[in-house]
Amino acid sequence: KQTEEVSSPKPEKITPIESKQRIVSLGGSVTETIFALGNGDQIVAVDASSLFPDEVQALPKVGYYRQISTEGILSAKPSMVIASDASGPKESIEQIEKIGVPVSQVSSEKTLAGTEKRIEEIAALLNKKEEGEKIIAQIRSDLKGVQKPETPPKVLFIYARGIGTLSVGGKNTASSEMIKLAGGINAVQEYEGYKPLN
Repeated sequence: KQTEEVSSPKPEKITPIESKQRIVSLGGSVTETIFALGNGDQIVAVDASSLFPDEVQALPKVGYYRQISTEGILSAKPSMVIASDASGPKESIEQIEKIGVPVSQVSSEKTLAGTEKRIEEIAALLNKKEEGEKIIAQIRSDLKGVQKPETPPKVLFIYARGIGTLSVGGKNTASSEMIKLAGGINAVQEYEGYKPLN
């Protein structure tokens, strides 16, 4: 008697990996999510934006996720690269894949919905669907406890990248989403991204 095993559908372009892998993580939110899912011990290298949790400080760095070092990634001998879909350059990603190292790119959308999507995608990759669902449920529960002001205040977000370098957050930024979730209104609606403060 032959039986046919039916597998549950996976998110597009997401393929589950085996339980023990050597992972290079590109993107701070990607790295944090992998640790939150309990797979931080499989990470062998990270990008420069990966600063949390503290364990990542001891890991090799492979450049900033938008300008990755192909050689640095390959020197870590990864069996998998999990990257923000904002990672690049594109040629470097393609070169890594041609060499035979699979690269899975996940959502970099800077919204609550984008965060949940990213968690779901990484959880699918790591066979941690249940753990991913718990993290999303906790985020939603925490947000329900936020006490928002009756009259939404206008909030200006200033990003200090270094001495003499100040930028203001516009629309479609993580800062704008945080202001919204806290019950405020981003004071800057004229442009997207970050622009120097004048």
